Amino acid sequence: MAKILFISDIHYSVNDKNGVYTDDSTIKFPHLIGTQGLRVIRESIKNIAPIDLVVFCGDFIKGCDSDEEKEAAIEEIKKLVKDIVEDETVFGEKINPKERIIFVLGNHDMDSISKSEFLAHTSNYGSVKGKPYYSFVRNQIKFIVLDGNCNEDGSDYDSGNFDWTKAFVPAGQKEWLWQELKKDDLPVVIFIHELLDTFSGIDKELCIGNAEEI
Repeated sequence: MAKILFISDIHYSVNDKNGVYTDDSTIKFPHLIGTQGLRVIRESIKNIAPIDLVVFCGDFIKGCDSDEEKEAAIEEIKKLVKDIVEDETVFGEKINPKERIIFVLGNHDMDSISKSEFLAHTSNYGSVKGKPYYSFVRNQIKFIVLDGNCNEDGSDYDSGNFDWTKAFVPAGQKEWLWQELKKDDLPVVIFIHELLDTFSGIDKELCIGNAEEI
């Protein structure tokens, strides 16, 4: 068994020009959060500790209008991870962040930066730093992280050069997934930012373009 804290779509931004950036929890739909929101996340993590894994499942940050805003957003990512790592109550022990804090790419993470830039500032399991998709085994469970942030031709989302309603898992990654699923008989948990359940009747624009092949 594994106790997993799953966090998605924080949409952190340092830009308040659109009037939706807020630290005020009374706002009905603050779809971008500021540093106060990150503080609430830190406190919430402590409330359910100890846990086995923290999974940030995409859209940690939102678009930035300048290099200064981009650097500020990246620094907040690094600070949040550092705070989690240094607080031993979160995991009940001193931990290696490469084994317990997982980042999954979301489309908004590439609004202003490249995948390589985002991944350079995040921790991912074992020796897979810098890789957008990979697998690992913990507590006899196979975890698979997928990257659906690719254009139909297989090219990467990069610094806003994409239409988020057209997200695909490229052929190479899809073949890798099949091979991973064949390797053993362990139970499998898959993390991906975009939706795969086109069968549920949900708007297909919210799903991976080739979801039915996954």
